[in-house]
Amino acid sequence: MALHRGIGETHYDYIVKVVLTGPINVGKTSIITQYKEGEFFDRYMQTIGVDFQTKTITLNNKIVKIQAWDTAGQERFQTMTNGYYRGARAILLVYDITNQESFDRLEEYWFDHIDVAIKDKQVPCYLVGNKDDLEHSRAIDKVTAMTLAGKHGYTFYETSAKNKHNIDKVFTDIATQVMNLSSINCKDQENKYSNHSSSNVLIMETNKNEGIKPPPQNDGGCAC
Repeated sequence: MALHRGIGETHYDYIVKVVLTGPINVGKTSIITQYKEGEFFDRYMQTIGVDFQTKTITLNNKIVKIQAWDTAGQERFQTMTNGYYRGARAILLVYDITNQESFDRLEEYWFDHIDVAIKDKQVPCYLVGNKDDLEHSRAIDKVTAMTLAGKHGYTFYETSAKNKHNIDKVFTDIATQVMNLSSINCKDQENKYSNHSSSNVLIMETNKNEGIKPPPQNDGGCAC
């Protein structure tokens, strides 16, 4: 059942909160900007704390509101940003395929950090190797990354925020999975999110996954 927000406002059937996290300078902001705006910039201001953007899409004749939360990559900010994981319906853990240190820190820090921050262990998580347009500078081979994703039960993708490779597919896959898990009205969850303040707002679309995918999740809650 669609949620009607009021006269002249968009109604939607699902809210999908997606949190992008991971080391600094791996392209989290670029992924969001490319998905929403279809643009890529060589330089961005580093995210301090959390930004979020929203985008509304139509998928399978349903109106889906996707919230993309862009978290700071500096580890010293993580205690401050932990609260923004609450209510997430998917996590994107992003690394840079040309940066070995960004990949090494996944096992050393980021998997454990996400495990602690996410209280709902049903939330699907994705490992995303960004910058695959820089194949000539690749430091982490795809098989190694896929193996790591499978070890932690993460779905795996490689993307390019520069040329948009797999950007749409990631978010469409998330939205489709959430829609399959729940058809409950999202009004209560939307009210909860409205209490959070943030800089920008974004919503996203995707298609089918290409890598290792964890078993289907069962969640009786709202797709938010």
